[in-house]
Amino acid sequence: MLKKILRENIAKTMSVDQVVHGFLRRQEHRVRKDLKDVIGELVLHVTGKYGDIPKGEILEGVSTVLDGMGVRADLTALEAIYINTATEMIAGAGLGEFVFDKVDNQALNAIRKNFFWLGDNHSAAVRERLYDIVESAFKGDVPREKLAEILLNEFGTALTQETRYFKDVADHIISQGQNLARVRQGQKHGVKNYRVKAVMDKRTSKIYRSMNGRIISAAHLETQCDKIQAATNIDEKKAAAGWRNEPFLNKSDKLPANFGLPPYHFRCRTILQPVWLREREANYDGETVRVRNGGQRLKKGEIFRHQDKTGVERVVTQTTFRHSPASDLRVTSLKDTKSALNSINRIAPHKDGKRTVATSQNDFLLIFEGDRLITLYKPDRPIKKAFGATIKENTQEVVKWHSENFISGLIKGLTGTFATADTSM
Repeated sequence: MLKKILRENIAKTMSVDQVVHGFLRRQEHRVRKDLKDVIGELVLHVTGKYGDIPKGEILEGVSTVLDGMGVRADLTALEAIYINTATEMIAGAGLGEFVFDKVDNQALNAIRKNFFWLGDNHSAAVRERLYDIVESAFKGDVPREKLAEILLNEFGTALTQETRYFKDVADHIISQGQNLARVRQGQKHGVKNYRVKAVMDKRTSKIYRSMNGRIISAAHLETQCDKIQAATNIDEKKAAAGWRNEPFLNKSDKLPANFGLPPYHFRCRTILQPVWLREREANYDGETVRVRNGGQRLKKGEIFRHQDKTGVERVVTQTTFRHSPASDLRVTSLKDTKSALNSINRIAPHKDGKRTVATSQNDFLLIFEGDRLITLYKPDRPIKKAFGATIKENTQEVVKWHSENFISGLIKGLTGTFATADTSM
């Protein structure tokens, strides 16, 4: 007990990443030890009695051994992860100091429940798997020395896989818990919107590419958090926080009720950032335009950030306009660029599987990679043909947007599935 208290106090002085890393390592070590202990007991039980008593009686003993097995998470430093995450978020947003209160206690208890459910469900699954391994090994006439080898090989594989799975789920719970902490702090300080911030690299999945930069209302996220915390079992919790692999290309206000709070699948590296949306001036090449964004400081080469019609805060850079000899010959104003972002009426995955293609009411073809506008131009052929030739064929992601300006004839002849959007502002 003293060791756990000391570890908890030390954790509160460490960075969030350090605490999370240590927490997950402890889960891995604890589960591996628990499983190794029960596997060792099973091997001794089975091989010691094999050939001396009927197999059915041995299997009854196996069930008895497994009934006493339980895999539990080590929740030391869980509170530190929550507090450090909340403190970091509040400090970064300039919201003052973190004060732990009833809201945080309720959120933390919900996270603890997730770990208890993980232990129960994982223990049941492992018990079934280990029993099946023994039962399968009994098929046929296997010598005692061969049986031990079979069991050790199969149990070794199970040990590796089940340990990894437990750690992955623990990581998922922690990621969700951290974003839950961020939303609850924002709720206490009147935050109205959040930006989804994903890590963009070759490992980034389709769903995170489409969600990166997306602005989601605090009301939507708070409602989802309420449902997650109100869950009384693992099934209700899963129903309140859906997973998704395919890109989400609809408007942010069309997000499903159970979707928006990261993580969206295993091994998530995505966080929510509080933002305060308002209009700001952007200047480039002698032109000034007013744009709407959350106020993030521009990086080198960035011209402006602007929330487009789908709800994503797009990043426009100098290379958006100057990235090739052909682009150097085009003249696209900031005003036209903003207008295109404001009037997106079709959007679909690019045929390369990583980027996104859109068209606008002012007849621009736009290419995005995550939240970044890679290029935009007016094609030298009809816009619908240019769009159809660029999007991924047989796209399964169908985004239904309603628009008074929608003309059904525009979609004829396209080779893929795309979305249509209301272009009013």
